[in-house]
Amino acid sequence: MKRALLWLWLAWPAAAQTPVSIMATATPATCAVGDRLQYRAEVLAEGGVTGTIEAEPPHFGGFDVLGDPQQEQTLEGPRTRFVFVFNLRASEAGNQTIAPFAAAYLDPTSHSNQRAEGPPVTVRVTAAPTAAGGELRPAKPPVALPDASAPYRAAALLAAAGIAVTLLAMGAARWWHGRRRSVLLPPAPAPPPAHQLALQQLRELAAAELPPQGLVDQYCTRLSLILREFLGARYEFYASESTTTEILATLLRGRAPGAVLEASRAVLAGCDQVKFAEGRPTVEDCRQLLIAGQALVELAAGVQEGPWS
Repeated sequence: MKRALLWLWLAWPAAAQTPVSIMATATPATCAVGDRLQYRAEVLAEGGVTGTIEAEPPHFGGFDVLGDPQQEQTLEGPRTRFVFVFNLRASEAGNQTIAPFAAAYLDPTSHSNQRAEGPPVTVRVTAAPTAAGGELRPAKPPVALPDASAPYRAAALLAAAGIAVTLLAMGAARWWHGRRRSVLLPPAPAPPPAHQLALQQLRELAAAELPPQGLVDQYCTRLSLILREFLGARYEFYASESTTTEILATLLRGRAPGAVLEASRAVLAGCDQVKFAEGRPTVEDCRQLLIAGQALVELAAGVQEGPWS
């Protein structure tokens, strides 16, 4: 089951006690094998929880999940409520317990990763209905219906054949008249290599001069996204929505060079310090962070362009 990512940017009230709480229910609480039911989880985030909340749906055990979950987000004053609704079908009889719905988040006070869990939910599932003798009722034989369409079948077939012949003739005529006017188009240009695209985006970011304008958060967010997309393209994994920890673990499993791993850790951690820990680097610190990002791209791609940022 894929994790859902919830982004919050709220102010933290001083009286908040539990930053994230979770409630879960299943309706109905009693059903038979083959019946459908709904599992509903509500994640309530108090004001002040920033960054990414990673929702972790439970393993549904004796239930089949029907389609993707429905998601809804509402603001209730300083709080945000996320609702997840899963459509299920009971597949096993007995008291089936659904594990707790969980969510990971960054604590606004201690700036440490925390995890909240909702309650487990138990549903009583009975066996499918049977006949009095304990055997499943046999299926009823099909009922033969009179065929009232026979007189119209021949006419319908003739009409369909006439339409098909007409369409084929029209297509052949268009091809015949247009074949001499056909022009071979040049092939589409190949996309630039990932490192060239990343270096070009870094040049554009440097030229924008965001830190002197006080836009340090936007600067670090764009820098982090450029490097994430490059690493994902270079080492063939989806990195845009991954955390820094997940990216480093993937690079380690993919046997990326140690120098690339260390450079990635340094630059992405510097960006995270601004985005999540409210760090305030100077303009020179931002410039050095971009230079480190350029060096990371050149190191991973095995190229050397020289200083330009």
